[in-house]
Formats: sequence, C-alpha cells, structure tokens
Amino acid sequence: MFSKKIRGKPQRSFALELNLQYTLFFIIAASILFYIAYKNIYDYVLNRDKQALAERVSEYKDWYEGGSKQRLNQRFRSASSYEQQTYYIRITDFAGDVFFHTDPNFPESYPYSFSGDKGLNTVLFPIDHYSGEWLFAADKLSDGLVMHVGKNVNDSIRLLIQMRNTFILIMIGSSLLVFSGGAYMTRLALQPVKNMTQIAQNIIATGNLDDRVPSHRRRDELDNLALLFNSMLDRNQSLIRSMREALDNVGHDLRTPMTRLRSSMEWGIQADKNDIERMREALEDGLEESERVLMILKVLMDVSEAEAGMLKLHKENFNAKVLVERVMDLYELVAEDAGVILKSGPLIDLQICADQTRLGQVLSNLVDNAVKYTPEKGTVTVSMENNTEFLSYKIEDTGIGIPDNEQSKIWQRLYRCDASRSKKGLGLGLCMVKAVVEAHGGVVELVSVKGKGSCFAIRLPHDVLSS
Repeated sequence: MFSKKIRGKPQRSFALELNLQYTLFFIIAASILFYIAYKNIYDYVLNRDKQALAERVSEYKDWYEGGSKQRLNQRFRSASSYEQQTYYIRITDFAGDVFFHTDPNFPESYPYSFSGDKGLNTVLFPIDHYSGEWLFAADKLSDGLVMHVGKNVNDSIRLLIQMRNTFILIMIGSSLLVFSGGAYMTRLALQPVKNMTQIAQNIIATGNLDDRVPSHRRRDELDNLALLFNSMLDRNQSLIRSMREALDNVGHDLRTPMTRLRSSMEWGIQADKNDIERMREALEDGLEESERVLMILKVLMDVSEAEAGMLKLHKENFNAKVLVERVMDLYELVAEDAGVILKSGPLIDLQICADQTRLGQVLSNLVDNAVKYTPEKGTVTVSMENNTEFLSYKIEDTGIGIPDNEQSKIWQRLYRCDASRSKKGLGLGLCMVKAVVEAHGGVVELVSVKGKGSCFAIRLPHDVLSS
C-alpha cells in the first residue's frame, strides 16, 4: 500500500527541469554574446558609412568651391549611377531655404538641422516612403551656405537585419539541438539516481534487500552516491540478518533452560504438599535456570549489537596494568583450588581510554578458560606488550590446547570443542570476547598447540591510549 501511494504521487521530472535550466542558460549566454558581436558590427558598419560620407562631403565641397553649383551638378551627374542613387546633395542657407539639390523628388523636410558652428556633423534617420534609411552629414561652405549630403545605407541595414535573422534561426536550431542533446546527457548522468529509485521501490514492494545499484566506476559524485547507497543497503541487510540470527539463537539457546525450568516446576508441583524440601529444591532449580536465561539473553544481545557495530561502549580513562591486577586477584583463589599457577608477566603502567567493564569481562573470560582447561600444576601467565602498532594483552597457558581444525570455529556462537563439553559453560564466551575487542577496533589472535597449551593475544590500536 505504501509503495502504491508513492507511485501514485504526481512527479516532477528533475531531469527535465535541469535540462530546461541548461537550455535557458545557453540561450541567455548566446544572446548576450550575439548582442555584443552585433553591437560591434553595427558600430563598425555605421562608422564605415560615416567615413565614406565624410569623404564625399569633402569631395563635393571641393567641387563646389572650385567652381559653382553648376559644376557640382555637372560632376555629380557624370558620376556612376550607383553613386547617384546612393548619395543626395542639398545646399541651403541657415534659414533652411534650398538653393540647390540633386533630386527634386527627395522630401524637402526631414528631421535634421545644422548650425554650421561645429564643422562636419552626421546623423542617421529613416526617410519615409523614400528608399528607407539615410545617413546625413553637413558642413559649412565658404560663401556661408550649408551643404547637406545624404547616403543611402539600406545595404548596410539589410546586412545587419539578415545577420539578426540568421542568428534567430541558428538560435532556434541550436536551442533544439542543445535541449535534445542535454536531455540525452542528463538522462545518462542521472541514471544512477534512477537506478536507486527503482531499487528502493523494489525493496519497498518486495522486502528483498539483495538488490544493488550497479556501479560504473566513474568515481564522480553520482557514482559515489550509488556506492554509499549500496553501503547503506549492506548495513541494513547486515542489521536485519543480525536481528534474525539473534532471534534464532535466542530461540535455540532458551529452549534447553526453559525446558529445564518447566521440568523443575512440574517436579515441584507433583511433590506431596508436605514435602517442603522438594518444593524448595524445585524453586532453587527454577531460579537458577531463570538466571541462566537472563544471562544468555544479555550475552546474545551484546554479541548481536557488537557484530552489527552498535555495541555501546562506555569509554573512560583507566590504568591498563591495574585492570590486569584486578582480574588476577579475582581468579587467584580459583586457580589455587584448581592447582594451577596463575602469574603475571611484564605489565605496563599505561593510561588507556576504553570500556573498562567490557575489557575486564574479556580478560576474565580468557583467564577463566585458561585456568579451567589447564591441568593441575600447569601455568597461566598474563602479560602486556606495547609496540609501535598495538597495545597487547596476552594470556598464555600450558593446558590441553585446541586442535587446528577447531581453532577457527571457537569464535562462533554456542560452539564448544569436544574437550570442553565436559566443562560447564554456554559456548558464548569467546564469541563475546571477539565482539568486544572488535568494537574497540582491535583483533584477537590465537596460537595453540594441542597438548602443549594456548596463547590468546588481544591487540588494541593506539587509538585507545589516553592523550
């Protein structure tokens, strides 16, 4: 139901939005560049026409000054037809009265005035109904009149308009091409995100955590996101697997003590009401089995949390040597009763930052096992070592040793070697030792020879050293 709701929501396409943004950016950037280029070309064309017009004004002025307006008219009429169609000459006084012009059809009035005080002056404006755009310039003559010269710039304007239209067509085509290519590239770039969405939907719909997002090894941001997504799925899968295993182990481990507890209760119920001693014995057995159940639950939960990387460590600063001495004091009488010699090797007076209670449980478990499986008159030695890489605790014994084919199995939950089945225990101690040490970032190593003894080494990284 939840997955259907997700699929039923209206979705906005991030790829489309991203592609539209890129296309809009391209259009704006291209338009700005075109405007700059167009403005430069426009100024260049206009300045070129102004320069050509200035040269004509100077030439026509020389013609007029060298003769008269008749000579100017004669010279202009003898020029090429292109020049006659392109240029227009008008001579007026400052009042605007016309004394001479080369084209009687040219409008007599146009929005242009000239004072004659500033020399050559030019202006561009359209002449309605007469050949479009014109560029005008004027200059003062020696007789006090003013010569106006106009130049038809339709060719230049047409060139600029054609350039502008060409840009618009190119812009439309380029925008479509950029949008199409961008859509393909965006879809290709966002494929890891699409894959993650599909994987998440499949997991929600089926509950199967085995699916993973394919990695293309491109080492970019999206590929790293896919790797992190896969790592999150791995972690979730590991947590769920640990939860399932914990439940299975709890069911397996509780079956025996709960059966014994039930048997004790039944045995007490079946007793005669006057048999107080039998009832008391049944209650004691039931209490012992209930404590056993609580201990199993606690150890299993601690192991599951440690293997899932969620074991809470209450770190504090303490003396590593003092911790060893406390454990040895605790087992001194146990070793004496078993006829085993418990002694210490080199110990290091060093402050560390770790979970003192958990490490104490680890050392106690290893010392307890060493004393338990070492024959009478054997030796158990606890020592410390500090090198450039690790701070190490070592527990060595001269006990029965562990066969090679069982050394890799002793860390498993509930596993007990053949030689240990006659001894009391749960088969959870070494599993807990490994989990706690690894939660501190360390490792547990074993060197054992059957019939000669074992050596367990707890190696903690220098991160545990107090600053």
